[in-house]
Amino acid sequence: HIEATVKISLVYFPGKEAAEMRSESNATYRYVPEIELSHTFPSLLPSQATDTNHLEVHGSNFLETEDLSCHFEVSLPSNSTKSRRRNRIVETEAIYFNSTYIDCGAEVPGLD
Repeated sequence: HIEATVKISLVYFPGKEAAEMRSESNATYRYVPEIELSHTFPSLLPSQATDTNHLEVHGSNFLETEDLSCHFEVSLPSNSTKSRRRNRIVETEAIYFNSTYIDCGAEVPGLD
């Protein structure tokens, strides 16, 4: 598929004659190819967050949008049992460079 924007017109006839009742609305649908990740740099992050932590993300089909962000799942062993883990999702700002490279900003989480 290629990226495309198309207009869609929805017409609803709720079981009545077309002349009696009709509801119509217009919408825009934009097909966007799925993001594909190839690699990150560095491949491992330090366990402690620093002001200079950032992560380069390389791949394809990145889009420059206002809400572009990176999400990290941080998983830590539970204090009560080693078989359970505590998970949290951390969202950071992403900086768009081009469709194949973004940078996850200085808020990349550590484990501290």
